[in-house]
Amino acid sequence: YYDAFMSELLTVLPNFEDYGISVYAYIHDMPRIMSAADLIICRAGASTLSELCYAGKPAILVPSPIVIVTLALTLVPSFAATNANRIFEVVFV
Repeated sequence: YYDAFMSELLTVLPNFEDYGISVYAYIHDMPRIMSAADLIICRAGASTLSELCYAGKPAILVPSPIVIVTLALTLVPSFAATNANRIFEVVFV
């Protein structure tokens, strides 16, 4: 997904780094990166959600289409119950 995302990002916003946006293919030191971030855009797996809770950072969660049903039915509602997030319905075409 990284290559496709970068291709799209460079098409839409070729100078994204000028806006302070950093994109990484893989992060080996997640606690350091999360602590430095103002907003995190990431996959919405269980491990990532627990890391976000610990970091206390706002995030835009992007569920994998493969596990979206599991995520929608289990993880996200429990976060919503604690007012830790807002849920926006997304329709995949």
